Order: sequence, then structure tokens, then C-alpha cells
Amino acid sequence: MGFLALRSSIIDMSAHAASTGYPEPALRQAAAELNNRIVQYVRSAIDFEKQLEGTVCIQATSVLRVPVFWELHYEYVFESGLDWYLGAVMQNAFLGNPFANERGHWKSPHGVAIG
Repeated sequence: MGFLALRSSIIDMSAHAASTGYPEPALRQAAAELNNRIVQYVRSAIDFEKQLEGTVCIQATSVLRVPVFWELHYEYVFESGLDWYLGAVMQNAFLGNPFANERGHWKSPHGVAIG
């Protein structure tokens, strides 16, 4: 399972796994591992960008400021109406990752807020 899976829905991934004989528990494990890798990548990229001089951030949640670039991507994924797995992964990156047993919102408060 890789980045192509991010453009698939959970239902499509499950159906494909079933049609190829991939066991359901293995699919759940692979989906969780992919989620955790992408969540970590997104958060690292956000934290890196926030360190750059002149990066403008907006308040995404009460405890999270993110660069405008990332907020626009996040909004696009949800407003596009696509049922991609990427939507769930992005939500986990911004709001808290249940696959990593996070109970609350991700906190990355650094950066210059504009809203």
C-alpha cells in the first residue's frame, strides 16, 4: 500500500484487498501504518515551513496555527467532495491521530497568526 492508496476511498481499498485475497487485518494494519507515516510527514513539513522567515500562518483550531498553504490544501481536500483516504489522513494530522492514540488536537502553536 502506498501513495496511490491516498487517492482511494476506504471502501475501494477494502474491495481491492478482498478481490486480491489480501487479509482484512493486514489491510487495517497497512492503512494505519500509511496514515501514521503521512501524518508525521505533514506535521514535519508544517513545522519546517513555520520556521522559515516570513511564513504567514492562520489559526486552524484553538491550539493550532498552520501556514496558509497547508490550510488551503486541507480545505480543498474536504470541499472537493472526494472520498479519498487522504481526507481522513489530513484530518488526523490537524485534529489528532487516533491511530497513534492521540486524544486531543495536535498542538503546533508557533508562527505568525493572521486570523
